[in-house]
This record gives sequence, C-alpha cells and structure tokens, in this order.
Amino acid sequence: MSIDLEDRRQDDLEADIAVFENVSLARAFFFEVVENRNKDSGVGARELRQDTVYQLAEFYYLLGVFEIDSGDGLARLGKAHNRKIEELCESPDLHDKLGIQPQRLHDAMFDSDEKFARLQANCGANGVRLSQSDLARFVIEYMSPETCRNVVKILAQAGYLHLTNSPFRAVLVASNGRLEEIYGEHIRSLRLALETISRPGRGGGGE
Repeated sequence: MSIDLEDRRQDDLEADIAVFENVSLARAFFFEVVENRNKDSGVGARELRQDTVYQLAEFYYLLGVFEIDSGDGLARLGKAHNRKIEELCESPDLHDKLGIQPQRLHDAMFDSDEKFARLQANCGANGVRLSQSDLARFVIEYMSPETCRNVVKILAQAGYLHLTNSPFRAVLVASNGRLEEIYGEHIRSLRLALETISRPGRGGGGE
C-alpha cells in the first residue's frame, strides 16, 4: 500500500510536535525536581530555574558517564577542551555565534604546565574537585566566569555543591552527586518518552 505524501507530512508534523512536547516536559521535570529535593535550603525557584543550572548539571553528569574521576582523567579532559577552544578561536563564525570574544576563549585554555598540575592536584581521593576558575574554563561556551561563580554559589546554598579552600588559595567545587543524579533521571525519562512516539507509515510490512 503506497503512502500519501500529504499523510506522511502530517505524520512528520505530529511526531515533531510530540518530540517538542516531551523535550519541554522533561526539562520542566528537571527544574521541578532540582527545586523540590532541597526545598528547605531557602534558595528560590527563580534562582534554580536557570539554563546555567541545567548546563552545570549536564557537565557533572557527563563527568560521571565518561568516568572522569581522577587527576589523569581531568588532564585528558583539559587537553580535549584546549583542542575545542583552538577550533573555536580559528573560526570567527563560531565564536561570533557564541557571542564570546576570542581573548575570553584564550583565557579559558589550560595553557601552562602549572594549570594542568593544579587541575590534577585538586582531584583527590574523594573524587573530582575543580577550582572555580577551572570549572569556568570548562563551561565557557555556556556562561561567563562571573556567571559560573554565581551559579556555583546558588547550587552550594541549595545543597548540591560543596565548596572548600585549596592550598593554592582557590575555592574548590565538588558535587555531592545529587545534581547529576537528577539530570540522569531527566535524560532517562526523555529517552523513554521519545521511544513511545510512533510514526505511522514508517514501519515495515506495508503493502
């Protein structure tokens, strides 16, 4: 049985809308859980329902997914980060789209042995700890260093991040695991929802 082109377009549109709705619902679920799990912290919904909170959650989630939990792992991540920043710096179109000045991109690189040594040294037996400066380097595509510090402060007040002082007089940031756990729940719920979206006329067995 042949499939009418107009029916196929309608099927595509309905599937696209279903994807949009599920992505929106999953994102709303993420923020709702982040807000409700630490309701007694005194941090308001307006502070927690920010894209930058979502992006930091994604960063820590990916650290866990790729098992980056040692100084050597962070060093490899730092080198990969440098290569990505170099690509951005070499492409005016890309850094213009991101709205980031080339100098700020250069500042976000781990461009010395000392920076790599500190990056590795800060990661102890208790897992990944990053200085606020190093964390800001890793997420420079999504937020400025100033914004990163503000979001870290909010998430620490909300009980998702732990702050300590390093011997290098830097503030170290560590996740207690709850933020990336919520992000993982969000991703799984989105995956399961998208798996249920049927696309009539796209299966096999038609005549």
